[in-house]
Amino acid sequence: AGAAGAAVVLLLVLRLTPLGHTARRWFTSMPLGLHNSRRAKKKHAVIDLAQFDTVKSYIASLPRSPRRSLTKARELDPSIRLQVVPSWAIGREHLAVAVDHELRAMQQRLAARPAAFFRTLVAGAMLGEVLEYRAVADGQLVAWSVTICKGDTARGQWFYQRTEWSKKHIWFHSVVHTVEQVIAFRQRGHSPSLRWVDAGPSGTAAVEEVKQKLGFTITDQWQDQGWCDYSGDYVDLYGTPTEFATRTQRKTD
Repeated sequence: AGAAGAAVVLLLVLRLTPLGHTARRWFTSMPLGLHNSRRAKKKHAVIDLAQFDTVKSYIASLPRSPRRSLTKARELDPSIRLQVVPSWAIGREHLAVAVDHELRAMQQRLAARPAAFFRTLVAGAMLGEVLEYRAVADGQLVAWSVTICKGDTARGQWFYQRTEWSKKHIWFHSVVHTVEQVIAFRQRGHSPSLRWVDAGPSGTAAVEEVKQKLGFTITDQWQDQGWCDYSGDYVDLYGTPTEFATRTQRKTD
């Protein structure tokens, strides 16, 4: 209990203080799994996008069923709008969505709320850009995911959605949208350039299978030479103000 309390305090410091920004950069590499560890690495789903010059060429490379799914998902449901915000904007709305998601996903419902709280706190303490999916009718946050780009890789680190919106293909949209943005980033000639999308580990065998059908390779060697290169700096894929100083300046303007 003491260790858990200390972890929460550290996360709050990273989340709420300008002094913690440098530490936030260091902290981000831990949830990404980049710190050296003796533990066996989890298998990740990764795809090399250097072979594609457009998102359409990526979709065309897939078998019929996933090709149709991504083609449909790419056109976001008209009842939903998408906006991108920096990770420090994560707050109560995002927590509510995470709680709803975890209550649906976890077998031990008593653990769902603490898990959602901790993971939302971690997401807010990290660097990254948040895809917010909001209802057009009333602006309610219905789903969110975080993209963190480092070196030549864009990592999809979190995804949560409300139960009543789970049939809107939002997760598929988040995948194909990230692929599209990374390809566009490469086409614009940015340096350093992004090459890989890392969809992270899969919670179930079924999710792992879906990622494979979308062209991702499942491997525990994702950080080895010839795979994702996380050695470079953090990159803002969407150009949102991820620096904490920007947040502080906005408050004083």
